Amino acid sequence: DVARLKRFKLNEATEGWAGGKDSRASTGAKTGTEILEGIFRLVEVAYGFPPDSTQKKIIRGMVGSIMPAIFRHEPPANAKRAASAYGIESTKCRFMVITPRRCGKTISVSMFVCAYMLSCPDSVTCVFSVGKRASGMLMGNVKQMVDKILGDPSYGCKGTIVTSNAETLEVCVDGTLRRMHAYPGSTTTLRGVGGSRLCPLNCLLVSYGR
Repeated sequence: DVARLKRFKLNEATEGWAGGKDSRASTGAKTGTEILEGIFRLVEVAYGFPPDSTQKKIIRGMVGSIMPAIFRHEPPANAKRAASAYGIESTKCRFMVITPRRCGKTISVSMFVCAYMLSCPDSVTCVFSVGKRASGMLMGNVKQMVDKILGDPSYGCKGTIVTSNAETLEVCVDGTLRRMHAYPGSTTTLRGVGGSRLCPLNCLLVSYGR
């Protein structure tokens, strides 16, 4: 059916769903639901204090924007059930939030990036900030949270930091590498840098594992 095939391709291109049966469960890889559980569990403990109501809304929005990717090997019904369970309103690949100053944007993104990179195998995250000071602060936040979680066996994450510098944090968890980059938003120095998805801070680009 040509019309049905066109609708499927359009849906796959705009929302990111791959459709079909769950191929991850049979290979032992993490399912989308397991990744979501890990993200929301670690978000609660990453900073030392649980996120407030505003930060939770921001984090849920960012998580919603990555759901088409982390559920891409599973039927859409799985993602819908997970979104309903965690109160996620939108699963589009783009998310933008506009907030006043001093409302916890940087901490929210730091929590999300930390939880995401420790929960999702082979993930790559790029965060673009307005300046070098802001990107350095965010990188410091994420590294501190990662150090805390990897250093405490009760959180259930076994791994080590492989690379850590001003712009890159790379960790190995469960035998897979996960990377996070924090860049100042200068158009003259960021040629060739990119990602596959757009979420908030001043700009957060996320790439996913294979």
